[in-house]
Amino acid sequence: MFAVLILLTYPLQCYVPIEIMWQNYIRTHVRKASPGMQSFYSTLLRALILWATVILSITVPFLDLLISIVGGFCLPTVGITFPAIMEICIFHNEGKLSSLMLGKNICLMIFGVFSCVLSTFVCLLEIYDKVK
Repeated sequence: MFAVLILLTYPLQCYVPIEIMWQNYIRTHVRKASPGMQSFYSTLLRALILWATVILSITVPFLDLLISIVGGFCLPTVGITFPAIMEICIFHNEGKLSSLMLGKNICLMIFGVFSCVLSTFVCLLEIYDKVK
């Protein structure tokens, strides 16, 4: 069941990166090609990205730990710390920053940094234990 879910959602996950690469980089180089060749190049780009991820998953020995360390570092940062910083910046510029909001955001930033450090440390310990 899990493999079927990945099979059905993988094209959706790759849609945005493929469109960014196609629109901003590849299409400008194949603009003079015929529509049939542009379609071929688009399909080739999708196949290359697919095979790049397959080769990456085969060659990296501890991919699960690599994914967990990236998630442990990025999730607290992007999900907790950055929104608090952005709220402080936005409301400070508008003159609507209250001390209660500032205190809440400082607590969120401290919690986000603590979570980031702790989760990264735990993931590094797991990598160390697996390598040892």
